[in-house]
Amino acid sequence: MGAASAPNPDASKPLGTLLERIVKGLSKKQKGAASLWTATLSDAQGILVQAADTPNSAAWLDGHSLLLHQACSGRAFRYLIRRDPPRVSSEVLLPGLPLVDHPIMATAGAEFSDHLMWQWVSCGVCVGETAVYTPAQHDVGKILTVACTPFRGELCGDRVTKSCRYPVCLVLPEVFRPMQDRIALATRSRGLLTVRVVSYNILWGHKEDKILKGRRLKAEKAGSSEVLKSQGQRPSDNNNTNNNTNNNTNTNKNNNNNNNSCVKTIGSLSDLPVLIEARDYREHIILRELRGYDGDIVCLQEVTTGIFETHLQPLLSSAMEAARSEGNGELAVFWRRARFRRAEKPAATWLVRDLLEDQENADIRSALEAAPPAFRAHLNSQPHVAQAVQLTCSRTAKTVTVVNVHLVMATTAAQLRALQACLVLRKVRRWMACASGGQVIFCGDLNCRGADPAAESVLTLLTEGAVPDNHHNFVFGRDLGSSVDPSHSADVPRCSAAPRGTRCCAPALCSGELCWDHCCPSCGALKLPREQTCVACTAEGRRAPAHGLEGFFACRLTQPFGGMVGAYCKLTGDPALFTAPFNPMTGEPWPSGWGEMKDHIFYSTSSTEDKELSAVWVLPPPHLDSLRGIPNLCWPSDHVALVADLEWGC
Repeated sequence: MGAASAPNPDASKPLGTLLERIVKGLSKKQKGAASLWTATLSDAQGILVQAADTPNSAAWLDGHSLLLHQACSGRAFRYLIRRDPPRVSSEVLLPGLPLVDHPIMATAGAEFSDHLMWQWVSCGVCVGETAVYTPAQHDVGKILTVACTPFRGELCGDRVTKSCRYPVCLVLPEVFRPMQDRIALATRSRGLLTVRVVSYNILWGHKEDKILKGRRLKAEKAGSSEVLKSQGQRPSDNNNTNNNTNNNTNTNKNNNNNNNSCVKTIGSLSDLPVLIEARDYREHIILRELRGYDGDIVCLQEVTTGIFETHLQPLLSSAMEAARSEGNGELAVFWRRARFRRAEKPAATWLVRDLLEDQENADIRSALEAAPPAFRAHLNSQPHVAQAVQLTCSRTAKTVTVVNVHLVMATTAAQLRALQACLVLRKVRRWMACASGGQVIFCGDLNCRGADPAAESVLTLLTEGAVPDNHHNFVFGRDLGSSVDPSHSADVPRCSAAPRGTRCCAPALCSGELCWDHCCPSCGALKLPREQTCVACTAEGRRAPAHGLEGFFACRLTQPFGGMVGAYCKLTGDPALFTAPFNPMTGEPWPSGWGEMKDHIFYSTSSTEDKELSAVWVLPPPHLDSLRGIPNLCWPSDHVALVADLEWGC
């Protein structure tokens, strides 16, 4: 140790542990009896602090002394203890855009401090003295500033201040009317044995600067500034305040940077001083929506660190506990503390692709050996994770295992979605084997495309327990991961199919004008690529001739929970939440009908189904007109939350 040293002890650890560490550090380069040192701590009066279990926070005080003594040489060193003053050790974080009646929270890291004191100031007047403040009508148009002061006991450190980037805004009540109507439906009376489950992909909540940087890089790569102008645009609808009324989102944002006080009320996207895709506005609306649904178990996807740690988790912590997935951390499960406690088994996170090596997946590994190398490489590149949490109900003492997933999205990756779900459910069964895991609630963003459940093998896997190896998904996704150029050469005729006005670029079959994916194998008529046959052949029950599966990945996939039940499908008869005549993300017309079937809540059943959780109610979708171009001011994500009440039988 030098003339001035900083051992920086952990305040919660005992004194004896640190003194032992100091002695070992002095002796590690010396050998024999001559290396023996002793370390003692005394107070300002020279009285030794004898108790080894004294917390460091109480032992290392200003004016105390550390005495180091080497017995054989008689050398001794005395160090006077001086504790650093408390200080804020990180940037103070707070929302950039505060909204009336939506709570905001400031957070900061601190060193040598046992508590922080907060003060919210508006126009020089103190309006709040806790970390959380809810702006009111009198704050509209004003910039909020928060002051953070660290303390250790009565010792005060330097105060740090931070201001919101934008003034407080008031969102007009009519903006939230569709959400309030849906939340009103969710206020139904619930029995003591009812468990409300919410599954919601809340859409990545990145900072505005990060989004703009990504757009600039994309524009530079494309060699055109037009890419910047096209991002984030929504269809105009002068009769719907939830949609864009113009395409000047970026221009409006830049204008507001020059004059932060110009926006006071928000009634349309053109009034919003930030990008709708950024977290600044949407994080408030997400919290409003989640609180309104009043879930007992809430599974979220696409949860960024910032939104989880500085917004959702602290602002929901009074009633709910949470577990966030490891790895990319995009999954989070919340549960109501009054209803559930986490079982002794810790929460688990699995990188789905790694589950292939588990002993129960030998059949899949064997099939992959015959698959194209490009498919195997594509599978091994997928970053998707799955999260599992075991919860025990305080009212029934029954245990449920909650599984939260976000599967691969690509249209041609339906067989990969089924494979991912298969791997996860097999892992869950083995993970539950050493404890009573009870029923399984399996939910999340499964990324199913379209409105036909038969065209999505992951739904077949969940509802029937198995997917045959001749499922059309294996044929449709045969080139997944390959770099085959679908464009045609001058010598090969081009497919004549033109879905939604864009002509297919695949080569046509020798026998006709359509490509392999657009040509019905039974009659040669036009069909959707994800469907096995055309509409007429499907209606007449004509079976397609068997495809040769050589060179494809094709495998019978099974999961150990048998037929699981989809809450929405059980009560509405349709696995799709809704079917709209437009694409909800862009608002463009969709004549064949856009089936919103990405998100699901499933649960397992057994022979004692009458005593298990079973769906008794689901929340209907909002009015479709409000979903034209999401996210928008009312709906903060490009997904719609699922809410289902499950009830235990007696």
